[in-house]
Amino acid sequence: MTLTIRAAYWEQDKSSLRAIREQVFVEEQSVPIELEWDEHDEIASHWLAFINDEPVATVRMLNDGHIGRMAVLKQQRGLQIGQQLLHTVLDECRQRQLLETYLYAQTHAIPFYEKMGFHCIGDEFMDAGIPHRKMQLTITDKRLLGQHGGRFAIHNIRQATQDLIEQCERQLLVLSFDLDPTIYDQQDIIGAISKLARKSRYTEIKLLIVDSKRLVRRGHGLLNLSRRLSSAIEIRKTTADLKDLPQALVIADLRGIIGYDLKDPDAQQAWGNYNNKPAAEALAAEFDILWQRANQDRELKVLGIS
Repeated sequence: MTLTIRAAYWEQDKSSLRAIREQVFVEEQSVPIELEWDEHDEIASHWLAFINDEPVATVRMLNDGHIGRMAVLKQQRGLQIGQQLLHTVLDECRQRQLLETYLYAQTHAIPFYEKMGFHCIGDEFMDAGIPHRKMQLTITDKRLLGQHGGRFAIHNIRQATQDLIEQCERQLLVLSFDLDPTIYDQQDIIGAISKLARKSRYTEIKLLIVDSKRLVRRGHGLLNLSRRLSSAIEIRKTTADLKDLPQALVIADLRGIIGYDLKDPDAQQAWGNYNNKPAAEALAAEFDILWQRANQDRELKVLGIS
């Protein structure tokens, strides 16, 4: 027996893909044929497994990492074909640097997917008369700026802020009450901002604050850094009312966003999104309005910052 697995293409391999799925889902599991075929097939990534050049199994994956339509012909089960097919798909997930992948497993197949590292989330539900559970697998723990979209909860604001700044290449916009020292007056973050400022003469780092008095009184590493790198780093004080500034923001390269309560960074409402250009551009536009109206605060000028 010779097993081979290759990428399949809907227009080229449609007959083989349909034949396997119709035997497994429509004939064997009584899935209505009108539910088996959908608009995703033409744009999904497909794979076929062959034994001695005969197609015996298939699976597909959508662009968001949704794995589905895995089918192995009945007479070929027990040969670990599904396992090898899934390994191929997971290798593709890693090559694409997906954050995670997920699928909707028929409940009898849950142990198989658990052995592959998936875990169940959510309740059981019925699909085409068959009980299913959603299952998920983390591909990488590190979100990539400009690639991993989707809003997510942040449990460590300082760590998330450092991560986003370290991935930033050109423009960093920060709206903060007073550059909270537990976040911004930390050597790792100061170092990350310093490195960003030196990346290019086109680098732009704008730090917009609400309260400068506490910042000046206690001293701050970013104040010192902005004096040394004034061409790249600028600090201004907003004139807006605090009630009109509902959240603190970090916006990186008009793609990545971190948001949290402006006056209470410890509140359990921090969120992030590493790839949402429309939202980041909209927030950056609001930031720019505040920036243009902001003061060159006298408290900051005393320290030589203009």
